[in-house]
Amino acid sequence: MTALPIVGTTLPAWSVRAPIDAAWVRRYAGASGDDNPLHVDPAVARAAGFAGPIVPGMMLLGLCERAIRAWYPDAEILRLAGRFLQPVVTPAALTLTGRVALVNAAKATFILRVLVGVPDAAPACMADATLRPPQTQA
Repeated sequence: MTALPIVGTTLPAWSVRAPIDAAWVRRYAGASGDDNPLHVDPAVARAAGFAGPIVPGMMLLGLCERAIRAWYPDAEILRLAGRFLQPVVTPAALTLTGRVALVNAAKATFILRVLVGVPDAAPACMADATLRPPQTQA
């Protein structure tokens, strides 16, 4: 049986390899069916008060899943939920950090809190993932 991590354990920062730019967001929007013009039309984004198109929140949550897989590649993700705290304007270099927030020994699970953000700014997204280490899967 794999040991559960300790509450408070912090994980190394995980950075998105390339800045998320307008082309990446357009590809994501097309694949996901997200037709919100705030994500793909610079003029609409500027009219709404942003400096440029904003990264879709679900794209940020998807990046959380990638970071979780990097930190715990064999763990089962039982649940992933996020709160979007502020918009991210493209282009954006994103870094994700993680910390073990809760351990449930009885269920052999733990909750990992993931923060997504750009340098020198408050987090844009906060996600909680409930994970189960591989050897504890029922």
